[in-house]
Amino acid sequence: MKPSNQTHERRLAALDAARGLAVAGMFIQHFALNQYNSFVSGNTMILFILCSGISYTLSFERARRAGDNGHFPVKMLARAVFIDLTGYILILLNGPFACVLPAYAMLFLLALSLVRYTAYTLVCISGLLFLVSLCSCWWA
Repeated sequence: MKPSNQTHERRLAALDAARGLAVAGMFIQHFALNQYNSFVSGNTMILFILCSGISYTLSFERARRAGDNGHFPVKMLARAVFIDLTGYILILLNGPFACVLPAYAMLFLLALSLVRYTAYTLVCISGLLFLVSLCSCWWA
């Protein structure tokens, strides 16, 4: 039986493809030989964080449209804790590669405080932080 258009959420094929590339890139970066690591090094993490930011925003907008009564922050907090704990477990395994999951979890928490702002406000905050970082670098 085919779901109706009202209850079925459309998937973004391009976002799913980008997520797949990010996951494949993570596997290559962590488990491939050195000659292939340099091809994906750094790019994979940027793509992974970009995809998660887009997904985070889409989830927030979906929850807002549905009249979410505060469940979205609780879900994102739980997700951040899970990602953080997973990262620390991987760090304790003492593998040969760096684990960015704890930093990624902190970005989830930061996004919780920023997701309700307008694009204009976020651009202003970004510009201000950029100027502050330039000044701090200059005087350091």
